[in-house]
Amino acid sequence: MASIRLKRWFAPEVAAAIYQAEDCYVIIASGNKVKIKVNDTVVEGGQKQLNAGDIIEVADIKAVFST
Repeated sequence: MASIRLKRWFAPEVAAAIYQAEDCYVIIASGNKVKIKVNDTVVEGGQKQLNAGDIIEVADIKAVFST
């Protein structure tokens, strides 16, 4: 598991986590107030499957996912 941590006022300490499922990786938001974008699309339902090269955006952090 990998986590995305934020150091801001009123922000959760862990904003999102990336887990390895059986055959894929999944990003999961830590709560309803956390807005996650993958490839400029807001993640609905709090989780989304990730593919290599996906661009993850949480707050002002942008990262490229790779396996």
